[in-house]
Amino acid sequence: MHAPRSFECLTPLGPFSQATLRDAHSVCRVSVAHAARTDALHAAFVAALPPAWRADPSVEIFSRLQWLKAGWHPMALSFHRDWAAPEGQAPRRVETIMVNLGGRSHTEFLVGPGPVPEPGEGERQVGARIAAAVEAGSLDTLPMPAGWLVRFDDRAWHRPTPATRAGWRLLIRAIRGLPAHQRHAGGGFTTVRNGYVPTRPAERARMAPYQDFRPEAP
Repeated sequence: MHAPRSFECLTPLGPFSQATLRDAHSVCRVSVAHAARTDALHAAFVAALPPAWRADPSVEIFSRLQWLKAGWHPMALSFHRDWAAPEGQAPRRVETIMVNLGGRSHTEFLVGPGPVPEPGEGERQVGARIAAAVEAGSLDTLPMPAGWLVRFDDRAWHRPTPATRAGWRLLIRAIRGLPAHQRHAGGGFTTVRNGYVPTRPAERARMAPYQDFRPEAP
């Protein structure tokens, strides 16, 4: 398994006010032309893409607008790779260009080689081992700069960080190189998930009664 330096910064975008972000939209893997018509933020993102990406009809644009409180996570917490081929399948190079607007929650990328998967070990298990190694100081990460277009591929391990303060966060991605059978057929919607993870002793104490809660079946 290979993890390169993780990401390449391309160009800054913005800054944009919280009021502008609030009025933005989420899009579900639409074409470049569709994204450019969505709103001013998506139009600016499309204009900042490399010409080859703007001209490629297979490129898909995905975005997610969220309002976060301090300490909230914008999505799943684990290290993961975007569009990585399952172990044992032929490698491929799916690239992503991403921007994170709002400066509330960031994305951190693993720097250097990641751990080698054990036989039968899935992506989630490897991600958990990476997180443990990062916490122990044996692996390093670098944060993605807010407001910059960043390019990475399906080898790059990364995860979101908790929001440092309340506000709007807009994540926009352009995806290039997906096999034809994995491209989006159109329609659909973008899901939004916010997560809260208690870290301080007082927070953990307040959350303890709910940790094992399971609703009764109807």
